[in-house]
Amino acid sequence: MYQVGQKVKISSSNDNENYDSFRGEVLVIVVSEVGGRGYDDSMYPQRLMSFETENGEEIPFSLYEYEVESIYIKKATLKGCFFFMYTPHHRVTSNFHLVCRLCEK
Repeated sequence: MYQVGQKVKISSSNDNENYDSFRGEVLVIVVSEVGGRGYDDSMYPQRLMSFETENGEEIPFSLYEYEVESIYIKKATLKGCFFFMYTPHHRVTSNFHLVCRLCEK
């Protein structure tokens, strides 16, 4: 199950050409829920998720869990962070260092 704040990408098995302009781009989950506007009840218990890019640009469509995949981070380090267990508070820098958004370590 994916969480708000988690970074994902459109699944390589998703062949919907409507998503091509965002294929390969890192998407940040901003809403993740079962139900709500636009939810197809036949998809239960899949979560419907809304996204933005890392630059904060809103993505003009929502995707179900099966339509995305996690991003594998090759290397990440985090030293002295009190909030280590709360992953939404962390971000990965371009050189693969894990940084806490709360304590900035």
